[in-house]
Amino acid sequence: MLTAAGYAAGFTFAVEIVSGPSGTVSVDTAIFRYRANARADFTCSLDDQTELCGDSATEPTQTYTGLQDGEHTFVVEAAEEPVIVEGMAARFSAATAIATATRSWVVSLPQPLPDTRIVSPEEGEMTGANVTIELFSDTKGASG
Repeated sequence: MLTAAGYAAGFTFAVEIVSGPSGTVSVDTAIFRYRANARADFTCSLDDQTELCGDSATEPTQTYTGLQDGEHTFVVEAAEEPVIVEGMAARFSAATAIATATRSWVVSLPQPLPDTRIVSPEEGEMTGANVTIELFSDTKGASG
């Protein structure tokens, strides 16, 4: 027995995120790959910013760059495309199946090293047994 959309009884439309960041990462780029188990149009969102992002006829991939430190959430929503059976009229339904998959992760970018250098004594001025070294750092609270 087939459903109105042309699938076998018991079929459940679904989407999954196949790859992408998870946990804590130290890069500002995220590349997601996802797929649905039937023909679908995809809508993606990152941190509640939504955009169209392909269909199942292509290799569904979404890339984000320049991500800031902190938690991020990627959501892919798949809207089932109507099934067209050869020799039959396409069946369109207002109740198109929708499936959603979500992935959250944290970006923790490495902090730049402070600009630290010896200010005094200058090179070649170190003589004697007792030498005082003066350091400079642009990092607040650094001392040495």
